[in-house]
Amino acid sequence: MSAWGAARTVAQLERRISALEPPSGGPVSLDDIDLRGRDWALPLYEPRRYSVLHGGRAGGKTTAVAESPLTCTAEQAAEALRGDETPEAAQALTRAFAGVGPVQAREIAWRVTGRVEARTAELDAEALIRTLRALWQPVTTGRWAPSQVQRPGQAPILAPFALRHAPQAQPLSSLHATVAERIPSDPYRDARLALQRRIRKALAQGQRRLRATRQDMPADGAAERLRLQGHWLLALQHSVTPGQRTLTVPDESGMEIRLQPPLAPVQQAEQMFKRARKMDRAARILPERLQQVRRDLAYLAQLELDLATAANRTEIEAVRGALETSGLAKSPAVARRPAPSPRAVAGPRRFACPEGFPILVGRNARQNAQLTFKQATPRDLWLHVKEAPGSHVVIRAGGQPVSPDTLRAAAQLAAFYSQRRGESDVPVIVAEKRHVLSLARGRPGQVRLRQGQGAVISAPARLPALEEIP
Repeated sequence: MSAWGAARTVAQLERRISALEPPSGGPVSLDDIDLRGRDWALPLYEPRRYSVLHGGRAGGKTTAVAESPLTCTAEQAAEALRGDETPEAAQALTRAFAGVGPVQAREIAWRVTGRVEARTAELDAEALIRTLRALWQPVTTGRWAPSQVQRPGQAPILAPFALRHAPQAQPLSSLHATVAERIPSDPYRDARLALQRRIRKALAQGQRRLRATRQDMPADGAAERLRLQGHWLLALQHSVTPGQRTLTVPDESGMEIRLQPPLAPVQQAEQMFKRARKMDRAARILPERLQQVRRDLAYLAQLELDLATAANRTEIEAVRGALETSGLAKSPAVARRPAPSPRAVAGPRRFACPEGFPILVGRNARQNAQLTFKQATPRDLWLHVKEAPGSHVVIRAGGQPVSPDTLRAAAQLAAFYSQRRGESDVPVIVAEKRHVLSLARGRPGQVRLRQGQGAVISAPARLPALEEIP
């Protein structure tokens, strides 16, 4: 594996593993992963490639600088941090560099300035790059120095480097063995991997369809301009001489028409009118096709999340059945048993809140639809993470007042059972169920809200202190 490929693998594995919820205790906090023996049995496999340097803007909406932390320059690092309004250096570093989590950011701040609580303005770009390269050098050398910090009543902090900023840190002989003790192996790894490859292939095909559809979309006014040129060409055909390449329209626009000798002006005008009609048809058809491709991609992303969170073979088979029913992926050549009925999957997750209202959480796309449109009543509260795949969450309040604590706990559930698990500040939509409508021509579980309805609240994507009802 190349240094850059390994760096991207580290960055992605950090995001995946740090978001896991072990069977006991809190989540394991990892900043990076020791790459030795990377055969992890985890709910998410085949890490995707992420750019390590993001540019230091919130929301991931900036242009990434595709540089390895081993080759990133001081100028690039300074540019990534420039203009960031975050005063704390550790927080600014996590925003600027993908693959740098909170623990690594605090370690970098300490190594650069001697203080964990350093301010962003105190970071020297040259010292920052030297520190960053030192921490990431084991990606190429394999000389890792894993360590941990034990915290009473909390999950340990683990890192593949020495945590010099924490006096209580202890060296580890193997980061993998330590994590493996807390995260059990996945007994459904092979089935999950095979299905994940099919979903990823369908996603790649969908992205190609999306690009092709966008390219086929005519520009605004293109058909009318082409039609106008055709009319001018007919009107001025007698002024066209043999072999002429351009024709200038005698009006204030000064429009030039490219001629195609040896075609006669009438023939070329007919071609222009024909192309204009095709553009008109495309302008009518392609927007809906584009929306359908986007809906399909969102559905595939939801299925990928459903697969990652599937707890048993039945739930994995339900995802496979949903994929094949959708028609978005070709069936494998080998014969397979039919997917089980959705009723074979356990019902929605149920949690109890202090007011006594049940909070229900869908397990997959089909169950999301059933929960929202068959089980929830019009005055129940409905929640879903904003602009990302995730579970539908319903507070069965029936119009009764819901405390802010219960609402926040339900929002945490929506964030945790979503693609944004592990993030500290996730926007969650909340609305009365009566304002939630099934999306026209959408896939199972795809919805829209009535215009002007619903609100957005923020919550950390971690499990709240609620009792789950078996």
